Amino acid sequence: MEQFAGRILVVDDDRFMLKVITSILRGSDFEVFASEQPVDALEEITSINPDLVITDLNMPRMDGFELCRRIHEIERFHEIPILFYSSATDEKTIVQGFAAGGVDFVSKPARYDEVLARVRTHIELSQSKMRIVRSEKMAAVGQLAAGVAHEINNPLAYVLSNLRHIERYQKSMFEALTAFQNLAEDAATERLSVEIVQQRVQSLRSIYDVELSETESTEMLYEMEDGLNRIVGIVRDLRDFSHPSNMTKKAVNVNDEINRAVRLTNNSLKYVKDVQLDLSEVPPVQAVPSQLSQVFTAILVNAAHAVSARPDSRIEIKTAEHKGSVVVAIRDNGPGIDPHVKSKIFDPFFTTKDIGKGTGLGLSIAMGIIRDHGGTIDVDSVTDSGAMFRIRLPVNGR
Repeated sequence: MEQFAGRILVVDDDRFMLKVITSILRGSDFEVFASEQPVDALEEITSINPDLVITDLNMPRMDGFELCRRIHEIERFHEIPILFYSSATDEKTIVQGFAAGGVDFVSKPARYDEVLARVRTHIELSQSKMRIVRSEKMAAVGQLAAGVAHEINNPLAYVLSNLRHIERYQKSMFEALTAFQNLAEDAATERLSVEIVQQRVQSLRSIYDVELSETESTEMLYEMEDGLNRIVGIVRDLRDFSHPSNMTKKAVNVNDEINRAVRLTNNSLKYVKDVQLDLSEVPPVQAVPSQLSQVFTAILVNAAHAVSARPDSRIEIKTAEHKGSVVVAIRDNGPGIDPHVKSKIFDPFFTTKDIGKGTGLGLSIAMGIIRDHGGTIDVDSVTDSGAMFRIRLPVNGR
């Protein structure tokens, strides 16, 4: 199977110019799709699934700016790089292009080296961004793994312990059954009186603790079922958190994703003296569930680290509906954020942790996820009084 460097959709109502651009790209291992009409391009883009779009600016019925905005409104293509193909180089046109969501301009007439250089650069940037996001997510999974293993080991340990008790109980019951069968045979052959049989039955029941064993085994089975259900839930939460296959937005209950994040970070939160959840009934939002839990997980882990030195450590998580948005507030009573670094905490690779303790990407990616969902994320902090992250997600989606 032929390997392509990327899939590119080119849109231009000028057939000659369309042929020039597509010829340049096809000669350099790109899989190229051409469309003369923006409306047709919008209809075909989902099936083409390109990595990048190049569009002319001046076209009938719909110009390149509008086409760019319309493409970015499609859920799958929120962040697809779009290059404008134009002879215009004035500041107004360039500003308008970037405001519409474009990432670059390819000048007319087409120059072979320039076209390839700009296309390759933006495809590589887009792919690198996706790899970084995936890497950070897997790094978060790695950080959670030890805690998750501990959370699994606890219920698994008493499941195994209870199994050993039930095994002994089963052996005891088989012995009791044999004893009762022998008693029945003795009663028949020796023609024992009812009183003597009742005395021996009572003695056997006492020897083998029949009533107590039955009660204990029932309780153990309930405990084992509860433990196994906890394990299933932990594994499911981790799978949903880390699985990248389904990135389609759907109606999501924010409270469910907060609860998932709390369960995933339980090994960090269990050292926090007081974790308060005040989750109000809120309407669903259009979101990718695993991405929301990724945001909440990153903030909760940071909060747990921030309060770790305090004997009265506290984290509060609240949800509410306010003016058409679901608002999530996560507050801690840690040392707060230094005013000198507060403006940088959402910057990529910025971290106050020691080398090797953090990538500096968690909050940056959280910011990107929330923005992609049409929401906002900000932080309030007072030195020595903790920090509060506030996330707003529109109820009607984006």
